Amino acid sequence: MIDDNLVGLFLTFGYIPLPTVDFRDLPVFRVTECNNSITQEHREHVDVREKVVEGCMVLDSVFQKMVQPEKIQVVPLSGGKDSRLILGALLKLGLRKNIVAITFGTPGTLDYEIAKQVAKLADVRHVCIDLEKILVSEEALLKTASSDEHWTWLFDSYYNEMIYDRFGRDAVIWSGFLGDTVAGGALLANDSANLEEAVDRFIDRNALTFRLSSPDIVTKELILKEIPNRNASLSIDEQLNFGIRQENYIRPTVVKRRYNVCLPFEEHEWLTFMLNCPQQLRRNMSLYKAILIKYCPDLFSLGIKDNYGLPLLSSKARVSLRKAHMRQGYLWDRLTRQTAHKPSINYIDFATAVEREDYNVLVQSSLNDLNKRDVIDWLDIPSLHDEYLHGRRSLGMELLLLTALELNKSG
Repeated sequence: MIDDNLVGLFLTFGYIPLPTVDFRDLPVFRVTECNNSITQEHREHVDVREKVVEGCMVLDSVFQKMVQPEKIQVVPLSGGKDSRLILGALLKLGLRKNIVAITFGTPGTLDYEIAKQVAKLADVRHVCIDLEKILVSEEALLKTASSDEHWTWLFDSYYNEMIYDRFGRDAVIWSGFLGDTVAGGALLANDSANLEEAVDRFIDRNALTFRLSSPDIVTKELILKEIPNRNASLSIDEQLNFGIRQENYIRPTVVKRRYNVCLPFEEHEWLTFMLNCPQQLRRNMSLYKAILIKYCPDLFSLGIKDNYGLPLLSSKARVSLRKAHMRQGYLWDRLTRQTAHKPSINYIDFATAVEREDYNVLVQSSLNDLNKRDVIDWLDIPSLHDEYLHGRRSLGMELLLLTALELNKSG
């Protein structure tokens, strides 16, 4: 019997946002608990230039310890910071001939196009996979669902597993998991004052949709009830991100444990360095960005996805203008072309994926099976599908969530 609470949470988030481990058992929390002796006064009086140099030395140490130089080095390369840093570190170790950068997504998007620029500048072998041309099937998705540790947004997980399968267990696959987050990406502009406020903000920032939520399920109370013992050194907001989002959603999606995966940003030495820096150096990832510029100046002379293709240290004003310009171009494309994709999407445009024949067949079959189970008494699944088919409501993401629920449960 499926727990209605779990189903309701999954249909809101695309994963189940309830802690599965005591936060204190995670490497992130063990590092900060062990260093509570560092006083705030000491943390606030630091030389930023010295911390940048120290950070570069820590990165050198981490990669030298982890590298397996005789193997193929697979770097899933996007338009972001973490995968680019990994690529730069492997180049510094003289492994250019062993590197295979791989990019999977939609041509024309920031992730796809920036990655091509980075790989060209780095002069490494680069494999690009257009996911618009990769057909999905129930069989393949069920295989992914059966191997995942948690219910996930199954389509992201499938595309990642496809890359692991392509290279197998003999290659080393480098993952940027936790990179931005450890560097301060989960720090908010202002920390939440208490746990209840933090949970409210977590829900607002992480929910995919509220259209499928059960009116009888109080998400906030469910999460509050399950929060384990917490850590005194990190903000409550970061703890929820590390302990719930990263562990229940991001890790099972991008890290496939049965393969030879390297996670440099989860190494003790890097965690100890970054998480015990003053908070003001982690907020907005300011220290991390300075380290990236110092560590890989050539690679980070190119634009990044977060800045809509502008370089890493571009001003907020320039980034805002670029964002507005790209949005205007996207809206124009929607008016004048049959297909148009938001430049910032990951993988594919899931909101319109149901229009593809393979996704359409998958959705129809899965919704029929889910409806027969009669496990969601607060939704009329056939009516939702009918509303979408007749253009009365834009429900592409919601239909895929229902599909992922059926496949995760079956897998």
